[in-house]
Amino acid sequence: MTSRQNEKVFYGWKLSFLAAFGNFMIQGGAVYLMNAFIEPFSGLYGWSRGEIGTALGIGSFCGMAAAPFLASLAMKVSLRVIMTLGALFGGVSLFLLGQFTSLTLFTLNFCVLWIAGQACGGVIANALMSNWFIKYRGRAFGIVNFGMSFSGAILPFVALILIKLFSVQTASAILGVFLLAILLPATWLFVRDTPESMGLHPDGIEPLDGGESVESTAETPPTIRELLRDPLVYRVAIPFTLAILASAGVVGQLKPRFSDLGFDDFTAMGFMCATAFFTASGKYIWGWVCDKIPPLRAAKIFFIYCVGAFPLSVPP
Repeated sequence: MTSRQNEKVFYGWKLSFLAAFGNFMIQGGAVYLMNAFIEPFSGLYGWSRGEIGTALGIGSFCGMAAAPFLASLAMKVSLRVIMTLGALFGGVSLFLLGQFTSLTLFTLNFCVLWIAGQACGGVIANALMSNWFIKYRGRAFGIVNFGMSFSGAILPFVALILIKLFSVQTASAILGVFLLAILLPATWLFVRDTPESMGLHPDGIEPLDGGESVESTAETPPTIRELLRDPLVYRVAIPFTLAILASAGVVGQLKPRFSDLGFDDFTAMGFMCATAFFTASGKYIWGWVCDKIPPLRAAKIFFIYCVGAFPLSVPP
């Protein structure tokens, strides 16, 4: 008898695209959107690029630091609830992004935006994919994280047009309302923590022996206290955190750097968006490679390429 999940597209893939949209709007917004806002903020409020860059760095650090705590919370609270709250706080934070004249309040709001990105995408979306996929987990991760980088190919350009047509305040308000109107109800209505809750199995594949799925017999995930005591966590987390912070610091301010080289606003933004598009393609390639070889080996390979490419990403 044909299983329920073989009758149509596996529900887990639908969730992967929903989580990708969360990364697109919130986490991608935190990383890439400031390409459209840095120069207007400097002109309106007198903030230097150094001050804005410091605010962005604090926000990204808070987002990365929140990841293990959100992961621990996910062991006790429904992923659906966490993602819905992430969409709520992310939408409000995005709405307020252009409203503050105080650099301190802007920084605090930007921290909220980064943390919300981890809650509605980021680490929580990855946890959701871990529940729904085993065999195709790498590709599911690739789709989810594709959303963050693809955001950089679209969202800053849209924000730039809105700023040119209206104002910084109106642009951020429109983006925030759009997020709240689409992503907030979608996460609550469609996210389900596990395939078993819908009578499905991971990957959409029913066990051949008719027994329990692999996930149902898996060991209990470690607590945050156990993770903090494990040296392996630091050997993995620290390189990834530094890599993400360094990359976010570059791509979050590429457009102003291109403008400094003499390009007009739309050409400079076009270069930045093209960079983000190729980054998005790399996210799915990363996931595909991780399904073929051990993930840590894949990470080492990509880290070597990143170290070589990083000096080339900063204009003179």
